[in-house]
Amino acid sequence: MIFKIFLKSTTINLKNNLNNLGGYAILSHKKNCLAMDVGSSPEKKNSSEYQSGALSFEFYYDNEKLITNCGYYQDFKHKLNVISKSTASHSTISIDDSSSCSFSKNSNGQNYLKTYLKILDKKIEDDQDKWHISAKHDGYQKKIWP
Repeated sequence: MIFKIFLKSTTINLKNNLNNLGGYAILSHKKNCLAMDVGSSPEKKNSSEYQSGALSFEFYYDNEKLITNCGYYQDFKHKLNVISKSTASHSTISIDDSSSCSFSKNSNGQNYLKTYLKILDKKIEDDQDKWHISAKHDGYQKKIWP
């Protein structure tokens, strides 16, 4: 719902357009809309509200969300805040039951990024017959190949 409100608040015409906005690829045609997180993680100082949802996506058909993420629980003092930041809470692949980024708490109890990821080899295509988004990230690289 939050992303839908965000889309409505933009002045971008999404019909038949390819948009790359704030780390999201947004593809729309007729009744279909696909939004995918294809942005690298932010710097630590800007990461208190970041979620480990790299390469996750949401899909809408006829203004109804069919594939969704859980959303972000804003109260950082609540246990759901940490859960909502995990990769498992997003429509993306999780490896070895772990998140693509890790977090640590500051003195106020807010979670900030401890490990980061970069989006690599991003390719976004929108033509009349198909949409194609491909990308990868290095979020698991140190966990799998130390």
